[in-house]
Amino acid sequence: MRTFKISQFEWEGKRYVLKEPVEAIEENYNDLWVYKVNQYELHSFSHDKEEAYAELHEEFYLTYKVICLEDDENLTPEAIKLKNKMLANIERVEEV
Repeated sequence: MRTFKISQFEWEGKRYVLKEPVEAIEENYNDLWVYKVNQYELHSFSHDKEEAYAELHEEFYLTYKVICLEDDENLTPEAIKLKNKMLANIERVEEV
């Protein structure tokens, strides 16, 4: 297991720059690469290390798109907490 910090996520031509880096975990189980960012409940995995890491960025993007851009009235209390946590730590979104 290896832990490291991520200061930005990039997917679909957008860069999400964080105010504070988040801790990520990299693990390998019998040639299956697993990445996690527990703070945002993100998980990805693949037999290809680069693909697993790219999918972590896709998971961030999808969570942002589906939860952070949604009205609170359409979200569960847990989703609202996650939304607020993510939005509070996003400094800016850039085109790349």
